[in-house]
This record gives sequence, C-alpha cells and structure tokens, in this order.
Amino acid sequence: MNGYTVARATKGLADYLHGEYPEKAGQGVVIAYDSRHRSREFALEAAHVLCAAGIPVKFFQELEPIPVLSFAVKYYGAQAGIVITASHNPKEYNGYKVYGPNGGQLVPEDADRLTAYVNAVTDLAHIARDGGEELLKWIGEETVNAFLEAAFRQSIYKGNPPALRIVYTPLHGSGRPLGNRILDCILTKPFQKGKTNRTAQNAKLVFLLGCTKAQANLWPNLQEFFGKNHEEQLVLAD
Repeated sequence: MNGYTVARATKGLADYLHGEYPEKAGQGVVIAYDSRHRSREFALEAAHVLCAAGIPVKFFQELEPIPVLSFAVKYYGAQAGIVITASHNPKEYNGYKVYGPNGGQLVPEDADRLTAYVNAVTDLAHIARDGGEELLKWIGEETVNAFLEAAFRQSIYKGNPPALRIVYTPLHGSGRPLGNRILDCILTKPFQKGKTNRTAQNAKLVFLLGCTKAQANLWPNLQEFFGKNHEEQLVLAD
C-alpha cells in the first residue's frame, strides 16, 4: 500500500459516487484512520483526491476507532466513509476500507461495482490532488461526544455501576483513548458531555489494566504482541 494505490482507490471511489449516485455525491465522505504506519498520511491523500474531485470530506483530527467512523457517516448523512486501517493484520500491512451511507462496509454487490471504477483508473501519475480545499472540514470532539451520547442512550442499565471486573486491551490501536473515556463515563451516570469522573469513590466498577498496559501504547510496530496476528491466542496471553 502506498500513495499511488491510495490515490487510485480514492479516485475510483470518487468516480463511483459521481457515476452511481450523482445526486448524493455532494453529501460527501467521512475519513478516519488508525495508529498504523502512515495511516494519517494515507488518509490525507484520500481527502485531497476526493476534494479535487469535488466531493466534500469530513476528516477526523485525531485517530478514532471504526465504530465512531460508522456513526459519523450516518450522523452527517454522508454517502460513504473511509478508514485507513490494517485491522488484525501484522505490522507490515495497512489497509483501505470503504463504508456505505448506512455506516457498514459495502456489501459484495456494491463492492464489485466500486472495484470496477477503481480498475478503470489507469493513469496513476495524473490523478488530481489539488483544488477543492474549501471542501475539507475537520471534525473531532463534537462528533465523538455525539457518538458517546448515542451509545449511552442504548444502555439497558440505568443506575449505579454494578460490581464489575473489566480487562480491556486496545492492542496498540485507536480504541484506547475512547475506550478509556467510555469506562470513565460508566462511573458517572448519566453521561455528561466532556466530563468524566476518574475517582468515583462510590463506584464499584473495577477497571483492571493487567496485561493490557503493555498494549496500550499507540505503537504501529505492535511491539508487545506475542504473535503477529491480533486474532492469535498468544496475543491475549498474560
């Protein structure tokens, strides 16, 4: 994965939106990225290509996990979303995921149509990246707060936190900042925008970092993995 492949995929996405949804392409694309090597760089490359193609972009100022991206696509009424992430793959990889207006990854039929547009992009040296800067909008805390409010509205538990023991590992990924914030918010009911209580003396929830301390750093090399794949059992071994 490199700048050329990212630009090609994004130009194909722009052509797909203009070709298949000409009346909705103006609803734009939301872009997020993770902590892998060059993720932010690749995300910005995608943003520049989309803006040059006349498609508005909402770009997260900080890395955010995929659920926040999915939420943001629906929250802003965007026509698509992009996440630059290698998911569970080893450190040598990165990846490019496309999401539809429903916040989910494209179903096979739509993915095949998009792939045809991407394959039609053959002149990689002349993909436009300049122009349309006014179409780029930065998003962040306001969107994350809206996500948290929506998430806590779905909670079936109404009251003081029960006696819980939680072990959470972000696996060096983008879930750490928001994961910690959600656990903090659990200690304060109801959720208050921008406010958390880290002491919560009366709370009975116990957040155990345990073996996850080593996997909490945003390290793209995944230094603390015992295995190379996130899904291997040894990755979560103590």
